[in-house]
Amino acid sequence: MAEDPLSQQREYVRVARDHLRQPAHSSTRSVEERSDGPPTVEVAHAAKVNVARGTGQELRTACYNRPMRLHDYSPRPAHIQWLLDADPAIRWQVMNDLTDEAPDVIAAERSRIATEGWGAQLLAAQRPASYWGDTRKWDLVTLNSLVALKDLGLDPASKQARKMVDRIDKRLLFTWLNNRPYFDDETEPCINGRILGLGAYFKEPNDALAKQLLDEQLEDGGWNCEAWPFLSPKRPPSRCSSFHTTICVLEGLLDYERAGRKSAAVTKARQRAPKIIFWNAACSARFAPAKSSTSAGCASRSRRFGITTSCADSIICGMQESSQIVASVMPSKV
Repeated sequence: MAEDPLSQQREYVRVARDHLRQPAHSSTRSVEERSDGPPTVEVAHAAKVNVARGTGQELRTACYNRPMRLHDYSPRPAHIQWLLDADPAIRWQVMNDLTDEAPDVIAAERSRIATEGWGAQLLAAQRPASYWGDTRKWDLVTLNSLVALKDLGLDPASKQARKMVDRIDKRLLFTWLNNRPYFDDETEPCINGRILGLGAYFKEPNDALAKQLLDEQLEDGGWNCEAWPFLSPKRPPSRCSSFHTTICVLEGLLDYERAGRKSAAVTKARQRAPKIIFWNAACSARFAPAKSSTSAGCASRSRRFGITTSCADSIICGMQESSQIVASVMPSKV
């Protein structure tokens, strides 16, 4: 039976790691000159390393076996200064997270987002008719513009933000959904997750939309825009979650809780989702041959999102390396 490729790759990584951990002085002498270990072991190590190189295997240390030390995360003064020389949207967050600046100084810097730099440019790009982009492709352009302004930290109480939201409330409608108001909801959970977060941040929490998203959570703990039959009557709904859609909904639910709508149901829904994120990253590039239309859809979506084996490994490594950060995104108290 052929050796599992993943096991083989991990063996190559282990061999390379052991090789790199050899004492510094041992690498300066030939095998014959060394007296601190049996040459046969080192020759075997070197042979496997050469095989790995010949087959194109990457000889990097597996991040999930090499925890970073706390001081590795400490920012250097030069790094902080480089960030402080950037746009106001960057500066205020650096001041807030990495320096000891007073709250009023941070607030003053944040207020500049509405009048300077990236935030001001995005606000100026909103059309009088309330949307961004052109009349044919305004929906996603508008959604991404609002998400960007939220992520930049535009103060929702600023007069510029109030003017922006007022335009949307009065003029922006989903005409193909019987003129449904923009902040009410759309149909796909990836968009509704964003709308839930935007409404909670710029306006008020949308309880009906939050309940709708909770009802749409799949058995595996995530969400998927292709889980509903309206997309195609010829294809059965997907039963596996989408990485992208799940992230969109999780962020929306978190903003909903932060706006004062913390509940046991929302917290439980968010806590069910992380396992599918790990699973989706791990299996997307190693999907077994499809045996049904549903699993074929999962494999097709994996290819569409372009998640390769190395990308999936990187996602898993990054999540395991930053598990404390992930935990902080889902606080027990909001």
